[in-house]
Amino acid sequence: MSEDSIEFCERILKNVSRSFALTIPMLDNAIYKPVMITYLQDRLLDNFEDEAEDISLDYRKYLMDRVVEVFNPDNENAGEAVREIEEQAALIPDSSHRELAENTGLLREAYQTLNGEVQEISFKWLQEMNQGMKKYLTKSIDDFSDLNDYCYYVAGTVGGFLSDLIIMQGNSGEKEAQLLRDNFIDAGLFLQKVNIIR
Repeated sequence: MSEDSIEFCERILKNVSRSFALTIPMLDNAIYKPVMITYLQDRLLDNFEDEAEDISLDYRKYLMDRVVEVFNPDNENAGEAVREIEEQAALIPDSSHRELAENTGLLREAYQTLNGEVQEISFKWLQEMNQGMKKYLTKSIDDFSDLNDYCYYVAGTVGGFLSDLIIMQGNSGEKEAQLLRDNFIDAGLFLQKVNIIR
């Protein structure tokens, strides 16, 4: 395990998030690292979705796909994607968000400290988030159905990851696991709408 990569994640978390930097450290030890690392992956994707400046729509989508490839557990050439994302960090004006992108390699190292099943779960939901974010780069939100769809991709997917992670840890019975499966989308929509209102 690379202590440097985990220390980086803990430090940068405080700089790229207000609310999550307060709540993630309060999590149970069994899920603290996976949630922190996955949050930072999602933040990195979001940086290229809406923070990067002066790039074409096609190149924005390309870089978002490259972020996803960094965290593909089966990608033997992830190093190439890491280097490309780090090289394009200058597109991000905010210094803390730019620092996260500049250190994509450290975030990848931290990700690789997670067990294989956690990596697969994280990657599955990152892919889903990316597809939705790319969709809404060109699609406007015209009604509540669109709003719910958008909120699912940017927050419901986080609820899906958390539910899968908790169920995988085996700390819940089948009844509790089913409750998580049944409600993760609504929980994500609620959180994102509160965030929008705020």
